[in-house]
Amino acid sequence: MAQTKKSVSEFIQDAFCPMVAVLCSYDAESICRKNNLTFAELIQPFCRLPTEVSYRDPSNNLITLKNLRLEIKDFNSLPPQNTLAKKLLNDSVSSALNNGIVNNEHEISTEQYELRIRNTTPWFDAWRDCFLRISYNGDHEYLKNYLACIMVVSTSHLDPMDAFAKLVQQQNLQQQQSPAKLPKWFMTNIYKYFVLLHDVTEGEESKAVSVFGDLKQQYGAGNCHLLQINSKRAGQTSGDTDAATNMPDPWRLYVKQSSSTTQQQQESQSISRKESSMSDSLSNLTELIDQELNITTSISHPLSSFDTSSSDLTSIGTTDEGYDGSSITSASTIIHGACLTLSDHDRIHVFMNEFVTKGLLLWVETNLKTFNEQITSRRGLTKFFSMPKKLFGSSTTTAKNVPSTSSTNLTNDSMEIRRAGDLAFLFQNYEFAYNNYYAAKRDLSRDQAPTFYAGVLEMCCLSNFMQESSASKTYPAQYMDEAIDIYSLACRLPIFATRCVLMSTEILKSKEAYDQAVQQFLKLSQEDSDLRGALFLEQASHCFLNYRPPYIRKYAFYMVIAGHRYLKAGQRLHALRCYTDVLSIYEKPNWSLALDHINFTLGKQSASLNHSNDAIRSFNALFAPNNRIQNAQQQINFFKEYLTVFNQLTNSQTNLPELPVPVIDNSTIKILLAGQQQPQIGTQVSNCNDFDFDETRKVWSDLERTITAHDRRASGTRTQINLFTSRTHNQQHPIAVANETIRVEFYVRNILQVPLLLSEVQILWKHSSNSWKRKSSVSAENVEDSKEFTNDTLTKQSDEPVECDTLTDCVVFPNDTLKIELSLRPRRPGYLTILGICYRLNILVQNISDQTTWPYGIKGKTLFHVKGTRLNSNHKERLNVMYGVDKRLELQVIPEAPLLQIEYSPMPTAIFIYFFNRHSMATTTAVEDCSSLTVTTTETDQSVQPHSPTLVLELHRPTETGPRVRWSEETIDNEFMNKKKSKCCCIFTKPHDPQSNEDKTTEVDEYNNCEHCRYHTESDYAAKPEERQPKVKIIVGKLQ
Repeated sequence: MAQTKKSVSEFIQDAFCPMVAVLCSYDAESICRKNNLTFAELIQPFCRLPTEVSYRDPSNNLITLKNLRLEIKDFNSLPPQNTLAKKLLNDSVSSALNNGIVNNEHEISTEQYELRIRNTTPWFDAWRDCFLRISYNGDHEYLKNYLACIMVVSTSHLDPMDAFAKLVQQQNLQQQQSPAKLPKWFMTNIYKYFVLLHDVTEGEESKAVSVFGDLKQQYGAGNCHLLQINSKRAGQTSGDTDAATNMPDPWRLYVKQSSSTTQQQQESQSISRKESSMSDSLSNLTELIDQELNITTSISHPLSSFDTSSSDLTSIGTTDEGYDGSSITSASTIIHGACLTLSDHDRIHVFMNEFVTKGLLLWVETNLKTFNEQITSRRGLTKFFSMPKKLFGSSTTTAKNVPSTSSTNLTNDSMEIRRAGDLAFLFQNYEFAYNNYYAAKRDLSRDQAPTFYAGVLEMCCLSNFMQESSASKTYPAQYMDEAIDIYSLACRLPIFATRCVLMSTEILKSKEAYDQAVQQFLKLSQEDSDLRGALFLEQASHCFLNYRPPYIRKYAFYMVIAGHRYLKAGQRLHALRCYTDVLSIYEKPNWSLALDHINFTLGKQSASLNHSNDAIRSFNALFAPNNRIQNAQQQINFFKEYLTVFNQLTNSQTNLPELPVPVIDNSTIKILLAGQQQPQIGTQVSNCNDFDFDETRKVWSDLERTITAHDRRASGTRTQINLFTSRTHNQQHPIAVANETIRVEFYVRNILQVPLLLSEVQILWKHSSNSWKRKSSVSAENVEDSKEFTNDTLTKQSDEPVECDTLTDCVVFPNDTLKIELSLRPRRPGYLTILGICYRLNILVQNISDQTTWPYGIKGKTLFHVKGTRLNSNHKERLNVMYGVDKRLELQVIPEAPLLQIEYSPMPTAIFIYFFNRHSMATTTAVEDCSSLTVTTTETDQSVQPHSPTLVLELHRPTETGPRVRWSEETIDNEFMNKKKSKCCCIFTKPHDPQSNEDKTTEVDEYNNCEHCRYHTESDYAAKPEERQPKVKIIVGKLQ
């Protein structure tokens, strides 16, 4: 169980405190109304005595009362109706939710979990206090019966003595009417106390003294009191108002509870006191908790399937209207006690102290002695008449049947014993109370009077625990278990079973018997009251945390069930709290089914409460990459609810939401600066429709190096990289040109069991001209204004600086990958950042009964996340996972520049090795002013001379061993032209003439014996079977 502010003894004393009724005349109530209070509310904050008082028990032992509190109620107050009682209980739970935000958490550490759990549950304490406050007892006990009545008349009355006599007569008539009606009284001869209320500012003091003298003479000096109030006039000056505002307001908490109850009770159909009987009250009392919140909802069981619809969301949203704490009217704006001073507060303290010490305790002491004498005498008579049976003997069957012949007399005797025990218990004489309860238990059996029998079992446990020597005694928990079973099963009185559980679990918590407390909580968690079941299940889950070691998984399980019951009770905020508290527990062992239920419930209820961020986070977790346990039909149900909720939430949003599916393989993202036109699909070899050069990247790099090394004039040129992948060096920003196409290729993966339909797919970008300048020759006046643009919005912006191509539709099949290629063209210089892709997401569903009910797809985005190569240069980088910078998605766009394009015509479909082809070459140069100059050159009818010097380059995968690249000419160093020295990895060797018939093995020997190549080449390289490809020879000839 969670911690509470009160100790167990204080809680039991406050739950069972003496009840006192207040019967006021009209003029007395009028004087109290000047302070916005009734007389019962006026003395309510002073009902707890600050000092200890004492009285003597029947054995003449001194009984000291510590922290005694009286419960004062108006004579005409009645228990609330069932509807109002349910409303009050729900409001007490919902309004106390904010009280748990205070930092009162504690850490629980185990081998698998590190948790922070709340120490307290103020909503449970508030519900418990409200339950005990509005509940009334039945006919089998006297704990909630009024044992005293305070008669109040003011001195402004024309005849105060006659008013007192009428009040006494009114109380006697109500008590003696048959059948008995509410309120119920402890006994026939209750204690009556008379208060003469005097308004200091308006009344005559001489009249007050005179009337008070007559009052004491008629009713006794110890039973009367003159109470003077209203020492200050209210509302005369602003200074008085300020002073009243600065005065302490001890009525705030008490009036908030009573006023809300009274106001709502008046608005509803109130119960007429004169027309309500005892039987009606007991019937209402039984239904009070049994039908506490029997709300019919369509929420499924937490362990059932997730096949729900959007109608569930609407049904839940209507049940919790007003249960979020907003329905309780705040009384903070009303000033209470505006006419009272601190002296008046002291007078009320004195009045309550005299009422208890000089009147009530004397009455209690007298009646306890009377009850003891009557019980003792009746026990003596019982022993006297049972003596002959013992002497002459009797059969066991006859002895068992004796109580049935005189059941009425025995019941009356037992009720007197119960009355004596209740009076002693209310005034903290627990030993005397326990003896009487135990005697009553022996007199009756369970079958004769089950309700009475369960009541004495309950009080036996409480009085046994409350004795000062109870620490050395064993708590009779079996008595309380039996009482709970009788109340709930045999008598069908769940209200008394609930009270037993509340008392017993607090006692068991103090004795650290958490396993027994769990059993008692679970006994009543199966009742029809969802709110009570949710609260008890939550308390049972907290008991598991107090085990040694803590039962974390049981705590999480019962918290989930409690959250489900909170949903059925309409307490959505508490349900979200329960599910959120256990979310981290179910994430650790990867329990996907339980985790899906929690995330689905969190997303659905967060959406109903307009918590959009929480709803999106929870629904996205349903489609996590590691979640592959749900079948296709279940994922369809999830996705339908996902689309429905998102369409509701994104109506008020401006930015695109991030979608969980499909998953982008970030390692496959490639950027190609492709020029002005995208190649069209054709049959010629010049049409390259794919820029996947990763497999032959090393070959092309070697070819470029070879050509650069061969041509001396190209030694000062710098290679321009147009293709950026995860294998290229991306430390610098790629340089793109305005109005030229940028192609983006990537792979997406569908992790679901249903096909995904992507439509309106575009590149998501952000363009900024901030801090960009032209060359130094351009004046500063031509610098563009700083402005940022993006298409990460649901509405299209005007004058966008980037033009994107759109992929209309594509389908990603279950557990499959799909390559997507998109392009965009920046229209102005600046900085262009490729953020990801935006698209409309739906699923391709067939065989649906009603296609019209399927929600429309949602517009969202998925972001790119690229990272550089793994750093491994120093000790710190080797110990930590650190990656280099990758700027391939951050492009610098420069203004338009001349673009040379070359087209060869005609170009054959295929070309053979060592084959020369005559062709014409057309060049097109685009200049900055968007005009173009076309120059076409047609080659003459010439052929390559067979004896011209040729350079043959063989690119191949060796079948066995040997160098991977060979030259048929002399060795040339690519950095120091025509020098035999090389600084880096020299992959050029001089083989023998291919036409010679010399031994080929000398070539490898010469290659391995090279002092430079010995350490840098792969002479013993062995090709894999799939790499054994035929040789490719490219012959570059010189035209003559």
